[in-house]
Amino acid sequence: MKQFFQNIILFLIGLLVFIVGTDVLIDRNVHDFIEAKYEEIYEQKTNAEVVIIGASRGMRAINPAFLDFQGKPIYNFCYQGSNPEFTLMWYNKLFKEKYRKPSTIIYTIDWMMFDPAWLERKFEHDSEFFSTQDFWTSFLRPDGLSRSDLLFNWLVLRKDVFNLQYVFSEKTNYLPDEMEKYDRGFIPRNDEFFRTPRKTAKFDSTRIRQFEELLQQFQKEDIEVILVQCPEFKPEETKPNKMDSIINQMAAQYDLKSFDYNEALAGTLNQDKNNFFNWSHLNEKGATRFSKQFNLDLKNR
Repeated sequence: MKQFFQNIILFLIGLLVFIVGTDVLIDRNVHDFIEAKYEEIYEQKTNAEVVIIGASRGMRAINPAFLDFQGKPIYNFCYQGSNPEFTLMWYNKLFKEKYRKPSTIIYTIDWMMFDPAWLERKFEHDSEFFSTQDFWTSFLRPDGLSRSDLLFNWLVLRKDVFNLQYVFSEKTNYLPDEMEKYDRGFIPRNDEFFRTPRKTAKFDSTRIRQFEELLQQFQKEDIEVILVQCPEFKPEETKPNKMDSIINQMAAQYDLKSFDYNEALAGTLNQDKNNFFNWSHLNEKGATRFSKQFNLDLKNR
């Protein structure tokens, strides 16, 4: 029995050393920009009336500084790996309860959001940013959430495991962000173009249903929804994929404005790799150019 308790104590000491050690080894917290988004929800410094949601493509592509909604404040609430399941939980369990009701939601969409293998963020992954009250409310009444994931991420273990790649890897596509350029949820990247292979995605029926559930909820709450597909690097024409028919059908069904910058509105921006840091994400130069064009297209639609 004595040996058992000694092993427990050694394990806890090792765990503490692991957590503190990784924090010391990593100069900058790779989650700074995520924390800033949650701070906005709780503190409402911008108190945005127009919000942008979606995954990392939208986070890197749409700069609120270049959008004009008749003076209405704007905030980019896109998160890496975001998908309809995450957004549904995030919106109903936190955002709707804490933040002002937006007049307009710009929903940045891409075909990987329908594939759990690619965009797999869960609401529980962000529990370290919850208020103490919200964490315990979620933990005691999980309502579809995983208690183990809530606790694991609340203890910041997941972040430290994730951060280890900066210590042991010479090359990573997830370098620390430049927080000095963070602006209302938008954060640019200026990495050298990293030619990763284009990915294919499967379309999960549950994800499609959750996406439509979000659209139905926004419609019931009388929130204007604008769908936008941010530009991908496409040096040559590609065939439309299954998502185009899904989005076109839903846009027509719910009478939504839809902007597709990979098919109908694709142009020279898509063909110049100097606008991208990989095939699916714009760099700062590309984001500036795209945000200005998107703003112009919104005014002309």
